Amino acid sequence: MKTLLSVLSAVRAAVDPPAVVYSKDPAVQKLVLKMMNELRRRKTADTHYKVKKVAAINDHRVVFKCLKLQKGVKTGEKTWVAVKSLRLDKKENSNPSGNSSRNKVRRRSDQRSAEVELEVLRDMLNTVDTDGQQQQPPGIVPILDSFYSKNFLFVVTPWIDGGDLYERVNAVADNELDSKMEIEVMTNWFCQIVKSLAVVHKKGYAHRDLSPENVLIANDGSVKLHDFGLACDASRQNMVAGKLLYAAPEVFGASLQSSYDPRAADIWSLAIVLFIMLTKHAPMGSAQNKDPHFQMYRRGPASFVKLLLEELKLERTMSKDATDLFLKMAKENPAERLTIHEVLQHPFVLRRVPKSECTERPRKVLTRSLSMPCQGTLKRACMDIVGNLIKERKINSRLTPSRHTFSSRPPLTLTLT
Repeated sequence: MKTLLSVLSAVRAAVDPPAVVYSKDPAVQKLVLKMMNELRRRKTADTHYKVKKVAAINDHRVVFKCLKLQKGVKTGEKTWVAVKSLRLDKKENSNPSGNSSRNKVRRRSDQRSAEVELEVLRDMLNTVDTDGQQQQPPGIVPILDSFYSKNFLFVVTPWIDGGDLYERVNAVADNELDSKMEIEVMTNWFCQIVKSLAVVHKKGYAHRDLSPENVLIANDGSVKLHDFGLACDASRQNMVAGKLLYAAPEVFGASLQSSYDPRAADIWSLAIVLFIMLTKHAPMGSAQNKDPHFQMYRRGPASFVKLLLEELKLERTMSKDATDLFLKMAKENPAERLTIHEVLQHPFVLRRVPKSECTERPRKVLTRSLSMPCQGTLKRACMDIVGNLIKERKINSRLTPSRHTFSSRPPLTLTLT
């Protein structure tokens, strides 16, 4: 009887997980409970959010899986949402511009970066179609609600059960990478990412943090871009941002004296994402001169990719069109890279995206403030917080490492002749 009860308890726990997943850190536990209490005490609004479990904890940023409830509305269908909770700035430490000195690394708080993400998404998600009606791009995770409490900022988005692309790529067995079905799935998802990024660039923004971790998979099998905490206007930028594995070469040289086109940097990141989706391997550790595989890539991109695929025995996972697209997006000189409009017109994408969606010319880039804050919010991919990396002098930038477990280094036996 006891055995049966223990089995039933285990099944019940798996189906209905506990409301709170505590961190081992007592301070974080206290923070989570404080967030839940302030979320529960939100009585002025008609909409309430009932916390069912803690989905993620990243330092002082917490994501809750909540049930959306509305006063006076009773429906049989449950509406699940993700509520991101971020601690508000302390008055003595707040700095609207994010700059205490021109000579210091520019950093911004979670609150300010979340507010920027809200601004960018609200602008981007109010897209007008050909009939003059407002519509939300299906490939971008929308903001449903946002509000302040005494100590926190809460941002509400739809709950997406399918996980992220990073988890999906790592779940693929090595012997299944070259299956036609797997290649077709990844190819179609990549084309959806391209379409979503085209919306971002068309609205005058750059994402600056493209990676499999920031692509969510919906229940219907579609993929959606999220985490716009590092998004910025499309004017030239001089702040290093993104993840080491996906950042473009020019990003590493960004400073107050030099700048880069963030949309061109997005295209480089898109190229790395394509390579990883089709091969489960990254072509290089980072696009820096100190990386030996980037040095090999610079000497002969096409030869390097060919040798790498042969060494990994993954020639069948990347077609000639896929390889051609990768090489044209991963040009070291950003001026030579394809634009997002040209990516849409490439044969690899054009075969899977309706021609009507590829021929529309992007509108003129919107002029936005150069001081627009662009620090990220909740990034599940971060293994370390940027501030800690800067303090440890591992980097002098805002680049963060990816949480990847797939191979980021090609075999050292590769040699280019």
